[in-house]
Amino acid sequence: MFKQLAVLLAVLVITGCAGRYQPEISYTKVLDVPKFEKSQVFNRSEEWIALSFNSGKSVIQVKNPETGRIIGRGVVSVSKGPLNSPEVYNFTMVIDAKDDKARIQFLNFTGVEHGLPPAKGMAGRIETQCMSMAYSLKDHIKKLSEDYADW
Repeated sequence: MFKQLAVLLAVLVITGCAGRYQPEISYTKVLDVPKFEKSQVFNRSEEWIALSFNSGKSVIQVKNPETGRIIGRGVVSVSKGPLNSPEVYNFTMVIDAKDDKARIQFLNFTGVEHGLPPAKGMAGRIETQCMSMAYSLKDHIKKLSEDYADW
């Protein structure tokens, strides 16, 4: 009887918590940056990481100029509302560079405190933060001509 009760309790806990979390979420944005070569897109993406995160060297896990790929790990803080403390998530970021384009992907979100995926209802807020980072990357790449024109 005790075993049956323990199994029933375990099933209830597992199924009750399972519906609370978002299935695997990811976001991808392709950025058009006309008139920029792959090497410029790659180098400016690396610069953007160094300027946008506390430590660019600890963020970048893999970089390959030949393939134009940078893989890094980041942290994003997302507010649940004005009276709640923000939730903080680790994520993986993949940037692919090629002539006239960059693609940035955000994936593998896990809570810093609990290691679980984001709760349902957080996906839209996380997407807003990710798209903000994507447009920041695009702006940084496009600033290339202005940065080096006059100094």
